Amino acid sequence: FPHKAVINGVILVGTIYYCFYSITQVSFSIWWLSSCFYFFAGIHWASYREVYLSRIKSTRKLIIAAAIPAGLGEIAMGVQFLTSGFSIKAIREFSAISDWIMTIPLSILFLNVVCFSMVVIFFCLMEKVKLNEKLFGFLRRISFEIYLYHGLVMLLLRNAFWYLPGDLPYALCVMGLSIALAWLIHKVHGLFYQLYSLSTKILSLPSRLWRKMPL
Repeated sequence: FPHKAVINGVILVGTIYYCFYSITQVSFSIWWLSSCFYFFAGIHWASYREVYLSRIKSTRKLIIAAAIPAGLGEIAMGVQFLTSGFSIKAIREFSAISDWIMTIPLSILFLNVVCFSMVVIFFCLMEKVKLNEKLFGFLRRISFEIYLYHGLVMLLLRNAFWYLPGDLPYALCVMGLSIALAWLIHKVHGLFYQLYSLSTKILSLPSRLWRKMPL
């Protein structure tokens, strides 16, 4: 596993650097960073999937194991808020205060621990649920495009010139438009790939005909 360990280490260090750079230099909000370690988690799982599957014998035990860091992370973030020097009323009324508290490195760490643990619990619970194969098959095909372009949709719906009010309408519009845009881009990508394959075959046709000619 040496090469896998190196790849995982480089991605982890790069992700940590991205978090600090985004906060200190780009001034990204904390919600940009709450899921940034999932890319590393996916790479890590793909690298050591067989090892983990051989060790995980009980889904129930895995849920309990994930619930412990989730609970500890929630408590730690609560302590961060209570010891911030601001009153709970002020934190609730001014979102900028909570955003500032959540930019503390330890808060980012606790938030990612909670989010990752909850995702593990969610997927364990979803193993007991029969999903719609057509719907989730469709979402699986365009999942990469959703990942790439949902941030653009979020920016278009809430920016300096246009701000969609209401968190629920905003969330629904983000999901709906992200899926629609991802499907459109996926189709465009497929069309370009077909055109590229066709052009490659056309350009290679003379050389293939030449090789087939009798000498």
